Amino acid sequence: MLLTCERVRNSIRALRISSFAHDPSFHADRRDSNVIAGTTTVKVVLTLILVLAAQTCATGVPGHSQDIVGRWKVEITFKDGTERVLRFDAQPSGKGSLLVRETRSNMVEPAKPAAATWEQNEKGVTFSGPVEFAVGNFGREQGTMVFKGKFETSDVLSGVLAFFPMDQNPKDPKATPSKTGTFRSTRVSADDAQR
Repeated sequence: MLLTCERVRNSIRALRISSFAHDPSFHADRRDSNVIAGTTTVKVVLTLILVLAAQTCATGVPGHSQDIVGRWKVEITFKDGTERVLRFDAQPSGKGSLLVRETRSNMVEPAKPAAATWEQNEKGVTFSGPVEFAVGNFGREQGTMVFKGKFETSDVLSGVLAFFPMDQNPKDPKATPSKTGTFRSTRVSADDAQR
């Protein structure tokens, strides 16, 4: 009798397995798992495409590189609220010029471009050079401006600045600027810069 009960149990198990094998819902579950796996693969591929597209946009499109070379209108604001405008012409190889763009008395000769230097790396852009600001009708304030900034876009650069008196070397760690502030530079065409 035990032997017969065992055969019946085995037969029932075999019947259950074979009935699942022919049951459409059993296969539908397997198809669903394949669909889920396929959907997951598509999601992963789309995510990778979006990440690569975002990186491409962040680094810029060819022809729109974040290169300092060119002509810039530099609007500066010192901490005391004084505002000034300069023109920065960045040439290749870290050279350039700074020109103070302000109205001056007829009794003072017009500002002339002064030699400037610049450096660009992964941290941002630094440019500096001697400047001379008019003070009143006859006075002049001479010193070295040092600008440190980062690109907001390929045509906009902003950051902080320091003005050092002529008797100080800005590269000396003990040098103390007489003025500090912020700046915002906008790339301009040669025609715009003449105005």
